[in-house]
This record gives sequence, C-alpha cells and structure tokens, in this order.
Amino acid sequence: MSFFSKFKSQKAVDRINEEKIYEAIVKELQQGIRREGLWAKALAKSEGNESKAKSLYIEFRAQSITDEIELAKQAAIADAEKARIKSEEIRARKASSSEEIERIKRLKKAAKNAGAKYIPD
Repeated sequence: MSFFSKFKSQKAVDRINEEKIYEAIVKELQQGIRREGLWAKALAKSEGNESKAKSLYIEFRAQSITDEIELAKQAAIADAEKARIKSEEIRARKASSSEEIERIKRLKKAAKNAGAKYIPD
C-alpha cells in the first residue's frame, strides 16, 4: 500500500471517528449531560447568544473528547512501555540469577577439586 493510499485510509478513519464523537455529544445533550466549564466558555465566546453557544459547545466538546482519547492512547502506550521494561528487568534478573548460580557451582567445584573439605550448598 502506498503512502498516499495509507494517508487516504487514515483520513477516512478519522472522519468516521469524528462522526462518532459528534453522535456521542448529541446523546449527551439529549440526556441532559453538559460540561459546565465548556458551556460557560461557549456562552462567553458567543456573547450570551444561546443558539451560537450551543454550536460552540458542540465544537468545544468534540475537541475535549478528541483530547481525552489522545491522552488515553498516550497513557496506554506509556503503560505498555513500563510493562515491557519491567518484563526486561525480570528477564535480566533471572538471567543474572541463573548465571550467578552457575558461577557459584563452578567456584564450589573448583574449591572441592583444590582440596577443600567442606563447601556448604
């Protein structure tokens, strides 16, 4: 798939996601759910014109949802990276532990071969 095809496909996905966001906003408004801070901002920007404020509110809420989605993605990526690092640390500890055990066994064997009478396990 060419770069331009991927770009067009991503744009189509973005438009569909945007439509879903606006649909969610309509459902929120139908249920009487409204973010008061965004509503106050919309009223201020519209100079008190409620019909214009509603339009602005929808735009502000759409951006708010988009921002929330982006922050959730970033948090998920950060969590995945933390999990990967932890997994690597555990693997490294296990590797060093088994290497350490093997090193101690070699030392014990060498000490025994050198004539040591008692070597605790």
